[in-house]
Amino acid sequence: MPSYKDAYNDNHVDFEIAGIEYEDDAQGAQPDPIEFEYPAPSIAVDTAGRFATHEIIGGSTVRQKIGEDPVQVNIGGVCEESTARALDGLRDAEFGTIFSNRLVGGSLDVHFGSVSTSPLEDGGAAALTGDGEFLYQFDLSCVEVIV
Repeated sequence: MPSYKDAYNDNHVDFEIAGIEYEDDAQGAQPDPIEFEYPAPSIAVDTAGRFATHEIIGGSTVRQKIGEDPVQVNIGGVCEESTARALDGLRDAEFGTIFSNRLVGGSLDVHFGSVSTSPLEDGGAAALTGDGEFLYQFDLSCVEVIV
């Protein structure tokens, strides 16, 4: 019988950003993919449909679906300094693909609306494992690319 203790291992896909297309004038290293040492960030998804409302004379109001708004995804987590630098470089990206089981279909092509990175603690906090890089909090705001 499945256990809630196995839910993470059985249903988790590491968060990753890949297929990044950078602008021609992008500066510095252009990593692709961007992988995370701590690959389970908080992911919030915002979806909405578009509707038209028609009032019927002498009757009820009819609401008709006419499409969907682009999916908006906000991701927040912790990363190492090298990953924070890679995230900072997304300002020069035209688009990319984010991967997570939290997304319908497991991935989404997106524009990177904004990226914010800041030290985890004043004065710095370092990872106890690996190479001891400084740790940063990141917030990434993405909007679905509609083709």
